[in-house]
Amino acid sequence: YFMSSFMSHSCFPNAVWHYDGDDFVLRARRDIEVHDEITVSYLSEDCLLESSASRRRHLKDSKHFVCNCERCFADRDPCRGLRCPKCKAVSLMFGLPTGYEAEPVAGSRCEHCGSTLEAGEAATLQAEEKLLESALEKTTS
Repeated sequence: YFMSSFMSHSCFPNAVWHYDGDDFVLRARRDIEVHDEITVSYLSEDCLLESSASRRRHLKDSKHFVCNCERCFADRDPCRGLRCPKCKAVSLMFGLPTGYEAEPVAGSRCEHCGSTLEAGEAATLQAEEKLLESALEKTTS
């Protein structure tokens, strides 16, 4: 872990590392421009699929820092996208959490059809989101 400890964390890392026998191997996950910082994830691949709030909580609990990467501070959390109850497009990307709790989704607007999510619809989607999170936790534990 010595070499990897010099690389910064990102929830949208541009590199991944592993050992091949005694050799340290660092590979690009996507294009890296000259002067870009090389970043890796301190989280497992499964954790990277979780919401920003969940990833930040894992890092705070296990690594004792709050993540400030581009993915955690984006306007929308791509891990909180659900199907719009009106147009059925998967385009409801909810805002980022404040602190470690997910924002309420009532009042969110569909990025596809522009409709506003009503309180009852929001409650249904949040219940579905909880079920999905529970299912993901069961597959990774």
